[in-house]
Amino acid sequence: MVRILRQLCMPVCLIFLALAVGMFLSRLPRRGKTKKRTVGRLLLLVGVLALYLLSIQPVANALVYPLESHYRAPSDEALKDVDAIIVLGGGVYLASEIRPQAALTHASLARVIGGVRLLRKSNARYLLFTGHSSVEGTLTVAEVMSRTALEMGVPSEKIILEKQAGNTFEHPARILEVLPEAKQMKIAVVTSAIHMPRSIAAFEQYFDPARIVPAPVIWYHTTEPLRVSSFLPGAGVLNMSTMACREYLGRLWYKIRPKPKVSPPAAGPTR
Repeated sequence: MVRILRQLCMPVCLIFLALAVGMFLSRLPRRGKTKKRTVGRLLLLVGVLALYLLSIQPVANALVYPLESHYRAPSDEALKDVDAIIVLGGGVYLASEIRPQAALTHASLARVIGGVRLLRKSNARYLLFTGHSSVEGTLTVAEVMSRTALEMGVPSEKIILEKQAGNTFEHPARILEVLPEAKQMKIAVVTSAIHMPRSIAAFEQYFDPARIVPAPVIWYHTTEPLRVSSFLPGAGVLNMSTMACREYLGRLWYKIRPKPKVSPPAAGPTR
């Protein structure tokens, strides 16, 4: 239910709702329906304008920049004494008739590569992957990320899996269930740059902010000069704006929803 409500709050759904209502009202019979027809035309105008603005590069850049510029890539000095590197899941493509095995999404793959790179640059003891499965009985995001890290040469004894967290808000609480000692560790949190502010806000509710090192990867903001093509709508740009809106709405939601509780620690970390 929450997932459906979250999707309905996304710009594309709101825009299509405005367009649908606007179309209906503007097609009402003329007699005695002047105000409703006017409202309908206004909704159509607002819907089309909003869809256009969210689909052009200058607007998408303006939405993304405050999120991606909030935390910069960590220095080698900041990583030197990190104990654990935590990589947040960004989704997987499930195995299917044409896909022989589950595969990481673009965001998840970038996060795994970033996490492995940090592991090699630091003296971290653990590389922890977190993320559940959206479909019961299939591999979790954490498991697919772990498989990729192993293929990249990461020793299995360094990898820990957290397979229960279903969203950013749950990650820190579920991590403390599989690795309680992380509470006293200095940790590096790896996720997409656009997602980092919401992630750090969640982790700071459970961990000492002074012991958290944000390690963003994959940036969407561009510094390319504006051209005529920058003002032509594009699906990729609309997706960029949608991701930014999801982050702003997510941070607002996290401020009002109850904080997840940490269950008693499991017998040992999952590897």
